[in-house]
Amino acid sequence: MTLHELAAEHAGVRASLLALSDRKLPSAAVPETWTPRQVVHHVLLADRAIISLLERLFDKITAPVQADMSGPLPIRTGFFGYDRERVKTMAAVKGTEPDPAVSDENLRNIEAEVNSRYDALLLKSATHDLHASVFPHRFLGQLNFYEWLAFGLEHAKLHLQVLQNNLDPR
Repeated sequence: MTLHELAAEHAGVRASLLALSDRKLPSAAVPETWTPRQVVHHVLLADRAIISLLERLFDKITAPVQADMSGPLPIRTGFFGYDRERVKTMAAVKGTEPDPAVSDENLRNIEAEVNSRYDALLLKSATHDLHASVFPHRFLGQLNFYEWLAFGLEHAKLHLQVLQNNLDPR
Protein backbone atom coordinates (compact mmCIF):
# COMPACT_ATOMS: atom_id res chain seq x y z
CA MET A 1 0.00 0.00 0.00
CA THR A 2 1.32 3.45 -0.91
CA LEU A 3 1.03 6.56 1.23
CA HIS A 4 -1.52 7.99 -1.22
CA GLU A 5 -3.62 4.79 -1.16
CA LEU A 6 -3.53 4.64 2.62
CA ALA A 7 -4.65 8.28 2.90
CA ALA A 8 -7.45 7.81 0.37
CA GLU A 9 -8.74 4.67 2.09
CA HIS A 10 -8.60 6.32 5.52
CA ALA A 11 -10.57 9.33 4.23
CA GLY A 12 -13.15 6.96 2.73
CA VAL A 13 -13.56 5.02 5.97
CA ARG A 14 -13.95 8.23 7.98
CA ALA A 15 -16.57 9.45 5.48
CA SER A 16 -18.44 6.12 5.81
CA LEU A 17 -18.37 6.42 9.59
CA LEU A 18 -19.67 9.98 9.43
CA ALA A 19 -22.50 8.84 7.16
CA LEU A 20 -23.57 6.42 9.91
CA SER A 21 -23.24 8.91 12.76
CA ASP A 22 -26.95 9.67 13.07
CA ARG A 23 -28.15 6.08 12.69
CA LYS A 24 -29.70 4.29 15.65
CA LEU A 25 -28.58 1.04 17.22
CA PRO A 26 -31.21 -1.67 17.63
CA SER A 27 -33.32 -1.33 20.75
CA ALA A 28 -31.85 -4.60 22.03
CA ALA A 29 -28.36 -3.09 22.08
CA VAL A 30 -26.49 -3.23 25.37
CA PRO A 31 -26.89 0.08 27.26
CA GLU A 32 -23.10 0.48 27.52
CA THR A 33 -22.72 0.34 23.74
CA TRP A 34 -21.57 3.56 22.12
CA THR A 35 -23.92 5.21 19.69
CA PRO A 36 -22.70 5.55 16.10
CA ARG A 37 -22.10 9.24 16.81
CA GLN A 38 -19.91 8.35 19.81
CA VAL A 39 -17.97 5.88 17.66
CA VAL A 40 -17.31 8.62 15.10
CA HIS A 41 -16.23 10.98 17.89
CA HIS A 42 -13.91 8.31 19.32
CA VAL A 43 -12.34 7.54 15.93
CA LEU A 44 -11.72 11.23 15.25
CA LEU A 45 -10.18 11.68 18.72
CA ALA A 46 -7.99 8.60 18.18
CA ASP A 47 -6.92 9.87 14.75
CA ARG A 48 -6.06 13.24 16.31
CA ALA A 49 -3.96 11.49 18.99
CA ILE A 50 -2.12 9.42 16.36
CA ILE A 51 -1.48 12.53 14.26
CA SER A 52 -0.09 14.34 17.32
CA LEU A 53 2.23 11.41 18.00
CA LEU A 54 3.42 11.29 14.38
CA GLU A 55 3.97 15.06 14.28
CA ARG A 56 6.16 14.72 17.39
CA LEU A 57 8.06 11.80 15.84
CA PHE A 58 8.64 13.78 12.64
CA ASP A 59 9.80 16.87 14.57
CA LYS A 60 12.33 14.81 16.61
CA ILE A 61 14.16 13.67 13.49
CA THR A 62 17.30 15.77 13.23
CA ALA A 63 18.31 14.60 9.75
CA PRO A 64 15.41 12.91 7.98
CA VAL A 65 16.46 10.68 5.10
CA GLN A 66 15.17 12.08 1.82
CA ALA A 67 13.33 9.40 -0.13
CA ASP A 68 10.61 8.92 -2.68
CA MET A 69 7.81 7.34 -0.67
CA SER A 70 5.44 6.92 -3.62
CA GLY A 71 5.92 3.13 -3.59
CA PRO A 72 4.77 0.52 -1.07
CA LEU A 73 5.17 1.57 2.56
CA PRO A 74 7.45 -0.36 4.94
CA ILE A 75 4.69 -2.07 6.92
CA ARG A 76 5.40 -5.54 8.27
CA THR A 77 3.53 -8.49 6.78
CA GLY A 78 0.96 -9.88 9.21
CA PHE A 79 1.05 -6.61 11.09
CA PHE A 80 -2.64 -6.79 12.03
CA GLY A 81 -2.80 -10.44 12.99
CA TYR A 82 -4.18 -9.71 16.45
CA ASP A 83 -7.26 -10.97 18.26
CA ARG A 84 -10.05 -8.66 17.06
CA GLU A 85 -12.51 -9.93 19.67
CA ARG A 86 -10.07 -9.04 22.45
CA VAL A 87 -9.59 -5.58 20.99
CA LYS A 88 -13.35 -4.99 20.96
CA THR A 89 -13.44 -5.44 24.73
CA MET A 90 -10.60 -3.03 25.49
CA ALA A 91 -11.31 0.37 26.97
CA ALA A 92 -10.64 3.45 24.88
CA VAL A 93 -7.22 4.99 25.33
CA LYS A 94 -7.25 7.99 27.66
CA GLY A 95 -8.25 11.11 25.76
CA THR A 96 -10.21 9.21 23.11
CA GLU A 97 -13.34 8.52 25.16
CA PRO A 98 -16.34 9.87 23.25
CA ASP A 99 -18.66 12.51 24.65
CA PRO A 100 -22.28 11.32 24.38
CA ALA A 101 -23.38 14.94 23.98
CA VAL A 102 -20.85 16.02 21.34
CA SER A 103 -22.40 18.77 19.21
CA ASP A 104 -22.60 18.76 15.42
CA GLU A 105 -20.33 21.80 15.33
CA ASN A 106 -17.72 20.18 17.59
CA LEU A 107 -17.76 16.98 15.54
CA ARG A 108 -17.35 18.96 12.29
CA ASN A 109 -14.52 21.03 13.82
CA ILE A 110 -12.65 17.91 14.96
CA GLU A 111 -13.16 16.32 11.54
CA ALA A 112 -11.82 19.42 9.76
CA GLU A 113 -8.84 19.59 12.13
CA VAL A 114 -8.05 15.89 11.69
CA ASN A 115 -8.33 16.09 7.90
CA SER A 116 -6.15 19.21 7.71
CA ARG A 117 -3.45 17.91 10.05
CA TYR A 118 -3.49 14.45 8.40
CA ASP A 119 -3.02 16.01 4.94
CA ALA A 120 -0.17 18.25 6.20
CA LEU A 121 1.53 15.29 7.87
CA LEU A 122 1.28 13.17 4.73
CA LEU A 123 2.66 15.99 2.61
CA LYS A 124 5.69 16.37 4.93
CA SER A 125 6.28 12.63 5.17
CA ALA A 126 5.90 11.86 1.45
CA THR A 127 9.52 12.79 0.75
CA HIS A 128 11.19 11.25 3.81
CA ASP A 129 11.92 7.68 4.84
CA LEU A 130 10.51 7.50 8.37
CA HIS A 131 10.55 3.74 8.95
CA ALA A 132 13.21 4.13 11.67
CA SER A 133 10.96 6.48 13.68
CA VAL A 134 9.19 4.19 16.13
CA PHE A 135 6.90 4.47 19.12
CA PRO A 136 5.37 1.64 21.16
CA HIS A 137 1.73 0.62 20.88
CA ARG A 138 0.11 -0.86 23.97
CA PHE A 139 -0.43 -4.32 22.47
CA LEU A 140 1.18 -4.28 19.01
CA GLY A 141 4.68 -3.42 20.24
CA GLN A 142 7.03 -1.02 18.45
CA LEU A 143 5.37 0.56 15.41
CA ASN A 144 7.17 2.62 12.83
CA PHE A 145 5.75 5.89 11.47
CA TYR A 146 3.92 4.17 8.60
CA GLU A 147 2.58 1.37 10.79
CA TRP A 148 1.03 4.03 13.05
CA LEU A 149 -0.66 5.52 9.97
CA ALA A 150 -1.86 2.05 8.99
CA PHE A 151 -3.04 1.39 12.54
CA GLY A 152 -5.22 4.53 12.40
CA LEU A 153 -6.84 3.17 9.25
CA GLU A 154 -7.25 -0.32 10.72
CA HIS A 155 -8.77 1.13 13.92
CA ALA A 156 -11.33 3.13 11.94
CA LYS A 157 -12.13 0.11 9.71
CA LEU A 158 -12.71 -2.09 12.76
CA HIS A 159 -15.19 0.40 14.22
CA LEU A 160 -16.92 0.80 10.85
CA GLN A 161 -17.30 -2.97 10.51
CA VAL A 162 -18.73 -3.31 14.02
CA LEU A 163 -21.21 -0.49 13.38
CA GLN A 164 -22.30 -1.91 10.02
CA ASN A 165 -22.89 -5.30 11.65
CA ASN A 166 -24.96 -3.85 14.49
CA LEU A 167 -27.06 -1.09 12.95
CA ASP A 168 -30.75 -1.41 12.17
CA PRO A 169 -31.19 -1.72 8.41
CA ARG A 170 -32.96 1.21 6.77
